[in-house]
Amino acid sequence: MLTIGILGTGFGAEHLRLFSQTAGCRVKRVFGRNREKLESLKSKYKVEVATDPSEVINDDDVDLLDICLPTGLHKEYALAGLERSKNVFIETPMCYRTEDAEQIRDSALRSNKKVYVSSFIKFFNEYNHLKSVVEKDEMGKLRAIRIYRNTPSVWGALGVEAIVHHLMIHDIDFLSSMFVAPEVTHVSAVDVDSKKSVVLVALEADDALIELEGCSLTPGTLPMSIGYKARFESGEIDFQCEFKEDGPSKRLRISTAQETNTLELKDKYPYQSMIEHVVECETKNARNLLDVDSAIKSLRIADRIRREAMAAGRAADL
Repeated sequence: MLTIGILGTGFGAEHLRLFSQTAGCRVKRVFGRNREKLESLKSKYKVEVATDPSEVINDDDVDLLDICLPTGLHKEYALAGLERSKNVFIETPMCYRTEDAEQIRDSALRSNKKVYVSSFIKFFNEYNHLKSVVEKDEMGKLRAIRIYRNTPSVWGALGVEAIVHHLMIHDIDFLSSMFVAPEVTHVSAVDVDSKKSVVLVALEADDALIELEGCSLTPGTLPMSIGYKARFESGEIDFQCEFKEDGPSKRLRISTAQETNTLELKDKYPYQSMIEHVVECETKNARNLLDVDSAIKSLRIADRIRREAMAAGRAADL
């Protein structure tokens, strides 16, 4: 039985809910600052709670330390967990700086421990379908792809300084997993204020043109939306998803010269699949799809996009 300790009660509460529904594991202890929230989680999930993170980190029963704290604290607590011989699971973004992520990787190598970095898009069926079509060459060579993630200003600060790591990182994760070496060729940005911005990125990989869009300017009357349009030599795949109050509304359309069809894929909450994967890696030694090197690859791309987006945003204000 895998024993887990969680740091954080923001999205950590969702991790706790999902781990509680997953066989082969148990959450023993949860750290948080809000006593009322801790007591609620303690009552609902029958876990121990702590207002001092060291109580979780130093708990000899804890095998896996799940870090759901603000990103700026990830390195400190990941290193502390690794030093206490814990495997660690880190929410995304792993870090703001690639150098910090590399320190975590190096510490894990020295201590012979595992690091998992949250990347739920790797368990999103519609994105995996696209990746499979590319790998199997089912529609000829991929020539161009546009990927977008647009949201109303409801997630806090998503100006140019933050939008790359806190919104676009998921699509960067996908691109870096599908292509060996995606190369950023151009970045443009508009920075409206600390909460609203638009970033457009042009990339190239394997002779394919890539456009990546992150936007926090969507009107509040519209839902958050994600999707892609992939153009192949012999057809296209168009995926659209809107996150409405009653749940996600999705459409996956496959078009060739002969026909156009809408494909219905088995629907499963990607975060649940990701949590189950972590447990399988810990208890059954499955291959880690959330490895730290993949996260570092994504962070390098994100770092460059952020630097160029901030420069472009400042230039647009002049």
